[in-house]
Amino acid sequence: MKSFIRTFIVLALSFPVVMSSCRKDEDIDDTPVVTTSFSAKIDGVQFTTGNAMGMLTIDDNEIYISGDNSDGWLSLFLTGDIVPGTYTLEAGSSETIDWEPEGGFSYYLRPGTLNVTKHDVSTNRIEGNFNGTLVSTMPPNLQLTDGIFKITYTEL
Repeated sequence: MKSFIRTFIVLALSFPVVMSSCRKDEDIDDTPVVTTSFSAKIDGVQFTTGNAMGMLTIDDNEIYISGDNSDGWLSLFLTGDIVPGTYTLEAGSSETIDWEPEGGFSYYLRPGTLNVTKHDVSTNRIEGNFNGTLVSTMPPNLQLTDGIFKITYTEL
């Protein structure tokens, strides 16, 4: 009788494990993983942030993306109805990219190119890349290359 009870307990305990391995495909969570990236090379030095954020101010219709690390603060401003396409950043542009190195002068991307590759307003997701020359009131100018952004923004 003890052998029967032990066998029953082992079978009862192993039943949930065996049944969980027999799930149907529709039970598997296939929700896509959303990644956030905001990085660039500034004069050949990689800038990467682990705390990128994005915001949309509805009243101003402006998307703000930013991130920082121990080297400084990088931010990107987009205004108006942002649709996929290439935007030229020059003096007078409403779209800007700013670099504020730790303990240094502020730089602005002029001239430069910003390419929005995806903008899904239903999920607040925007992606793209950017590059150009960072200028300041004090020389030297810096080259901004390999810039990417992939972020889900919050509406304010």
